[in-house]
Amino acid sequence: MTWENIEVALPGFLIGLVKKVLIADSLARFVDAVFARPSYYGSTTVWLAVVAYAIQIYCDFSGYSDMTIASARCFGLEIPANFNMPYLSRSVSEFWRRWHISLSSWFRRYVYIPLGGNRRGLARACLNTMIVMLLSGLWHGAGWNFVVWGGLHGLAMVAQRLFRVVVPAREGSSPSLLGGAVSWLATMAYLCFAWVFFQGR
Repeated sequence: MTWENIEVALPGFLIGLVKKVLIADSLARFVDAVFARPSYYGSTTVWLAVVAYAIQIYCDFSGYSDMTIASARCFGLEIPANFNMPYLSRSVSEFWRRWHISLSSWFRRYVYIPLGGNRRGLARACLNTMIVMLLSGLWHGAGWNFVVWGGLHGLAMVAQRLFRVVVPAREGSSPSLLGGAVSWLATMAYLCFAWVFFQGR
């Protein structure tokens, strides 16, 4: 531990602390109240709680990840970032490249690739994707809500893969501003919907 390491790590630790304590824990009170008795509230409040939960779980998870990375940095240990602005994703596949990077990298290296990855045809790649996402759900907890959550993510990733086969992207083309915005909104809506099952109430 050196003062130089502490000086470098302190801003990251404080950012993580703000995410976890000021944002996530504050939102949790509202989210828990609505999810405990959703029938007591109007649809607007329920949807606000769903969006708030998406923010809460991100700030909670990325917050303590930031604090862990910063704490390790105080001792001279450099741990890679675990989140890369996942809610800017325009697909569920992109989301998993940005969310919980350590877990998704582990599953890719030790489960997806040993199963054959995408080297054994489209059908096998889709099956391997579903297996990985269902296991990812179980990794978060031994409950059917986590299995459903993982399955929803797997289905979205399989659908995206099949869509790319049916409608291949033009070489060198990039999505329009409107197309990118629609993709982002659709992805966020789907992610928020899936988070409802993760919450498990």
